[in-house]
Amino acid sequence: MTFAQRQARLNAKVLRRFGVAHVVNGVTAQGDFVLPGKTFAFNDGMEMQARVPTLVLADADVPTAPVNKAALCDGLAYTIQEARPDGHGLTVLDLELA
Repeated sequence: MTFAQRQARLNAKVLRRFGVAHVVNGVTAQGDFVLPGKTFAFNDGMEMQARVPTLVLADADVPTAPVNKAALCDGLAYTIQEARPDGHGLTVLDLELA
């Protein structure tokens, strides 16, 4: 098993354990939902803010051709605007309120 395969497996396990249930294209999946304005701090003291709502899912939970499909996160309906696989088993979905 390659490093990338191991990392993808670990990422999927972490989302299953610590993620929150969301509905994407009618299917429930565990993920990490982030609203705009949330600040992320890095070890070097640098900070960054989310600009759009995003949902991070394991690659296996992302529907085929996800752009323009529905996502229900924290009780609000969104449309997927962009899907960005990270190459390590996770995909970041940029969302827009429906």
